[in-house]
Amino acid sequence: MNAPVTIIEETAISFVADPQTPLAVLQNKAEADSLFARVQAEIEAHVPDLTTAKGREAIKSLAFKVTKTKTAVDAARKTLTEDARKQVDAANAAGRVIWDRLEALAIEARRPLTEWEEAEKARVETVANCFGAIEDLSRQVVEDTAAAVAERAAQLQAMTFDAKVFGDSLERAESARAAGIEGLNVLHARLTQEEADRAELARLRQEAAEREERERAEVAAKEAAQAEATRAAQAKADEDARAEREADARSLAAANAAEDARKEAERASQAALAEQARAHQAELDRIQRETDAEAAKAKREADEAEAREKNRAHVSKIMGAAKLAVMGLGVSEDHAKAVVKAIQTGAIPHVSIKF
Repeated sequence: MNAPVTIIEETAISFVADPQTPLAVLQNKAEADSLFARVQAEIEAHVPDLTTAKGREAIKSLAFKVTKTKTAVDAARKTLTEDARKQVDAANAAGRVIWDRLEALAIEARRPLTEWEEAEKARVETVANCFGAIEDLSRQVVEDTAAAVAERAAQLQAMTFDAKVFGDSLERAESARAAGIEGLNVLHARLTQEEADRAELARLRQEAAEREERERAEVAAKEAAQAEATRAAQAKADEDARAEREADARSLAAANAAEDARKEAERASQAALAEQARAHQAELDRIQRETDAEAAKAKREADEAEAREKNRAHVSKIMGAAKLAVMGLGVSEDHAKAVVKAIQTGAIPHVSIKF
């Protein structure tokens, strides 16, 4: 940084140091032209140096010298006596011309500094906009996905900083970009894992649904087979009854024996059907128990994942608030983050964070 330079505008010497010169300039166009020529010559001879505070002050001093000359001439105009009103009127006309020309020359004298100030203002605005862009890209939002975070990290990575534009802010800009990329990379890793966990949970639920559908199909097939067995048994019973009726014509005793045999076979068939129904119900109960157990397991895993997410969000919120509090003491963001992390991991004895 350049050493402070004493302001010298107040001691700048006018181009009309001779007390008679202002009146002469007002009353004699040749004198006025001579004055303009001297002012123009000194302005053109001056080599502006905008790289140092001393050089910029020199530009201000030259412009102020022109302004003092303008003021001296105008003061002479105002001191003319009433007896010289006609001359004053002429002087007023000449003064206005001189004022305007000297004003233009003062602007011309200061133009290099004015242009530098405008360029400096644009440079500062460019740097501020860049820092704003870094902050916007680094900001984490609830709606973030791994893809969106990766895209913002890539945009930060692609940012470049012109050393001529950033000057002393170059290192701070590069540090802000690096910190933003680091934070986004951590967030990207977490979101990637969470999205993978959700995909795995969806896959497990799909497999459970497909397994349940297969088991329902198997039960339906068993029920159909049992119905077919019942139908066949009934057909056989019908055939037996027909045979028994034909046998009635041959022998009453044979018919009675056949009837007894038919009834016994029917009782056996009904007992078999009852046993099959009990076995079928037992199988349905077993399938239902397995389905309920798998559903309970899936719900328990989902509840545990939700609890872990809420805990991570709570810890992140508390640590973020602690970091902001430490930064409020004048500590940089990176150092504040390191202090909070050290407290959270127990690296600093007798100090803890309440979650």
